[in-house]
Amino acid sequence: MSKGGVAGLRRVFITGILTITPVALGVFILYRLFRLLDNLLQPVLRPLLDKHVGIYIPGLGLLVLIILIFFVGALARLYLGRKLIDLGQAMLNRIPFLSKLVLAIRQILESLLSDNKELFRHAVLIQYPRLGIWSVGFATRRTEGEIPEHVGRELISIFVPTTPNPTSGMLIFLPRDEVIYLNLTVEEALKLVISAGVHNPEVDGTARKPATEAERSLGQDS
Repeated sequence: MSKGGVAGLRRVFITGILTITPVALGVFILYRLFRLLDNLLQPVLRPLLDKHVGIYIPGLGLLVLIILIFFVGALARLYLGRKLIDLGQAMLNRIPFLSKLVLAIRQILESLLSDNKELFRHAVLIQYPRLGIWSVGFATRRTEGEIPEHVGRELISIFVPTTPNPTSGMLIFLPRDEVIYLNLTVEEALKLVISAGVHNPEVDGTARKPATEAERSLGQDS
């Protein structure tokens, strides 16, 4: 076989890998997540099903879990439900380590699930980890409280993600004049980070039009 034929087969094979791998990985993650959530209530449901039905129905645990979450959410909106939840939280607050852990988890979930604000506000370009090296980050909000008071300057909270896993990274605080606001959306910047620079929306022609007053809107945020 000629070198051109081998190179063609190689390109076809690589195309197949690039096509199959993301789909297979996505299906695997969804399957593992389904199994994890479905098995959470299995110690309670399986004895009941074995006794009355004789078999365990896949997906029933996840369905019951979803119904339970909705039930607790509806209960929490009622006066009596709020009192019971407040009582439970007050009991947890008496346990030093556990109270801090629960509070941290609650704050993270509120940030992720809130309808009124986004976790990442703008994609930015900063010099990190030292001057002369540029990194893509995400501005979360204007820093307030003790940190800017010690520094004596207005600071912006920046999350610098790792590649290719953007769920981990570093939180740093930079003066406003050292932060360059990009015209990329958060989603476009995340694609740039995850792909290790291979996917560039501006080069690919998929970048949005420049955002207006991005820095000013962040500065007005409380």
